[in-house]
Amino acid sequence: MQQIALFKWKDLYKVNVKRIDAEHKELVCIVNDLYSAKFQGRGNSETEYIFTRLVEYVNTHFKTEEILMETYNYPGYKPHKIEHEQLASQAIKLKCDIENGKRVITIEIMDFLIKWLTQHILGTDKKMGSFLNSKGLY
Repeated sequence: MQQIALFKWKDLYKVNVKRIDAEHKELVCIVNDLYSAKFQGRGNSETEYIFTRLVEYVNTHFKTEEILMETYNYPGYKPHKIEHEQLASQAIKLKCDIENGKRVITIEIMDFLIKWLTQHILGTDKKMGSFLNSKGLY
């Protein structure tokens, strides 16, 4: 089946740090995989698997950013890390609710994921990217 793209990557989302941009693009792909699986009727087990993959990749990505922020002594590290912790907590709760049958993946959950990702990239991550660029990291 063809993937349905709910979330399209745009150059606007670039933070101009190659590794972070690549990871952001992968997050967009996983969100689109989740949307496709859910709304092409591929079944709960597949959507749960993709949602789990998304949660795991988000944590991997956050570690990447946090290591870079620490390495380059980014002054906005603490609030940025708190944002990461808040999303990770929300994502884990959603994952548990889905696994326990208390919740299903809906368009509202998809909207939440896309809104959070775009707001985080365009706000917090853009600031971090500019700082890292000023330190010579691209």
